[in-house]
Amino acid sequence: MPDFEQEDNPFASPQITEPMTVVSQMPKAVHHDELPSRWLRLGAALIDSIILLVICMPAALVMIFVLGSLGDLSPWLIQILSSIIGFVIGVTAYLLVNGYMLAHSGQTVGKYACGIKIVRYEDQELTTLGHLMLLRYTPMTLLGQIPYIGIIFSLVDILMIFNAEKRCMHDYIAGTIVVKA
Repeated sequence: MPDFEQEDNPFASPQITEPMTVVSQMPKAVHHDELPSRWLRLGAALIDSIILLVICMPAALVMIFVLGSLGDLSPWLIQILSSIIGFVIGVTAYLLVNGYMLAHSGQTVGKYACGIKIVRYEDQELTTLGHLMLLRYTPMTLLGQIPYIGIIFSLVDILMIFNAEKRCMHDYIAGTIVVKA
């Protein structure tokens, strides 16, 4: 019977020739006591929503009157224009109210009032305003605009807060977590 060496056997399991790499930087675990309650997060969201509603409502009313006075435009064009203008007004108001605080402390006005902040999941350090806007807010805002499907995504986003880390879908997408400030 021939003596087969390991390298001669085409059916043998592959052998590792290089040493395995060691992961030197694992995400820093967030202690459960550092996580705010779901009620605090809801309170912060309500405060932010009320502030933006008060700011955006007058602008929305002006937009309705202006677009309504343009009677020669088709209804679908008015709807598209109102969606685009409403989006621009909303983002502008959000950045005017919360942009500075988000960039410097990871907090919106509501999060500041509730004593919580947004940090990166991997190291609990502050993230940039661009990262927050691009990955935390934009995907869910755009998905929310899709008829019927948007409501499902929004509901899943909210319901995901009931996991052990109390992270919503937008937290997973952006790689963030909300902790006590």
